[in-house]
Amino acid sequence: MPEDSPSNEALVKKLYEGLKNLDSHQMNSCYHSQATFEDPVFGKLDAKETKAMWQMLCSRAKDFSLEIDKIECDSEKGKGSLVAKYTFSPTGRRVENHIESEFTFKNGKILEQRDRFSLWKWTRQAVGVSGWLFGWLPNFRSKLQQKVKRGLHQFMDSR
Repeated sequence: MPEDSPSNEALVKKLYEGLKNLDSHQMNSCYHSQATFEDPVFGKLDAKETKAMWQMLCSRAKDFSLEIDKIECDSEKGKGSLVAKYTFSPTGRRVENHIESEFTFKNGKILEQRDRFSLWKWTRQAVGVSGWLFGWLPNFRSKLQQKVKRGLHQFMDSR
C-alpha cells in the first residue's frame, strides 16, 4: 500500500464506531455519494441501498456487540477486521460473524466497501439446519441475496 493515511484510518474507525453504537447516521456520513457495498448476504449495493441497509440493520439489531480487531489504511485503500455478535431477528438464533473488510477511498469518503466472511458459517448460525445443509451452495446464496434485497427494498419503500 502507498503511504499511511491517518484520515482514512479515522474514517474507517468512525464507520466501525457508528456500527458499534448502532448509529446509522454516523455510518452513512462516511460514504461517498457514489459508494458501493458488497457482502455475501446482500450482494452488491449502490450508495442509496448501502445507507438504507445500515439504517435497517441498526434499527433491527438485537443483543448486538462489536469487537474491532484491526484497521489499516493508506491514501487509496484500507482494510479492517471485526467480530459482530448479535441475535438474528428472523430466527432468534445467535450469530458470531468474523468479517474482513476492504475499502477504497475518494475525496475523504468510502467509495467501495467489500466485506468477506464465510456464508456457510453465517447460515449455519443464523438459519440452522438448512443453512448447514445448503448454505455452501451457489444457488442458496443467489436465493438468499434475492430475498434479502427484496426485504431491503421493502424497508426503503416504507420510509
